[in-house]
Amino acid sequence: MLKRITFSFALLLLLITECFGQQSTLYSQYVFNRLAINPAYAGSQDQLQITTLHRRQWDNFEGAPVTNTIIAHKAIKDKKVGIGLIASDDRIGIHSDQRMYVSYAYKIKMMHGTLAMGLQAGFSRLQSDFSKLNLKTADAVATGFRNSFNPNFGTGLYYSNSNFFAGLSIPYLLNSTLADGAELGSFSQERRYYFLTAGRVFTLNPLVKVLPSVLVRVQEGNATSAEVGANLILNDILTVGASYRSEDALIGIMKLEISKNISAGYSYDHTLSDIGAYSNGSHEFMLSYRIPYSKKCHTYF
Repeated sequence: MLKRITFSFALLLLLITECFGQQSTLYSQYVFNRLAINPAYAGSQDQLQITTLHRRQWDNFEGAPVTNTIIAHKAIKDKKVGIGLIASDDRIGIHSDQRMYVSYAYKIKMMHGTLAMGLQAGFSRLQSDFSKLNLKTADAVATGFRNSFNPNFGTGLYYSNSNFFAGLSIPYLLNSTLADGAELGSFSQERRYYFLTAGRVFTLNPLVKVLPSVLVRVQEGNATSAEVGANLILNDILTVGASYRSEDALIGIMKLEISKNISAGYSYDHTLSDIGAYSNGSHEFMLSYRIPYSKKCHTYF
């Protein structure tokens, strides 16, 4: 009962105040799925790669965020161009946010690596079904069904070579209005995000590699957050790692190459904020398929 009251109170605050909180979905396994935050990553693997992600945030809360995502991308035109697709369904309480974006990346060969310039375009559809609320007393404001459609576009740069990557992206350039909350005394807007990522593989011996990485998130009107971590890669088959998301979570990650075409991953976020006292953390599952390829394909970058 206390968990329901706490979560319901948090949702109420979102409705009656001006909100600048986290709006973009978090992905703990971003290092394996960089197209989710940077359109310039499209086609970086040459092969057609299709990935599904299922994330349950703040598990054990009724109405807590649940996200399902499909990511696909491939290199075309002699590997100079990459195309990609992201489709996601993000649900929290009575609210749902469906997104679909297509990505295009043009790659330029440089002396020591490849520089990709990317664009993405698509839309989000936010729906709120207030009929699902179990209210003790009737509320004329929190009734009915609300729907908003928001087209948007983004851009990014991505540089990589055989053992290093770095990226800078703005996935959503427009500050879209998510809801007209005049009747609620509130205003909701999706603020622009900036992502900076970098990582490098260090080979310790033929069977062991280490991949440290960093992700910095900057959102207009919100606090900057950073995520730093390291993954241990064993024989290019098993990856285990950990990371720290500033003032938010400690994360454990595992990825297994089941075959040369199929990989699976799992991550667990141990929540460090006050909400951790009421939740069982966050779980994220990944399943990825790559079409057969004649050459051995490393999936770090």
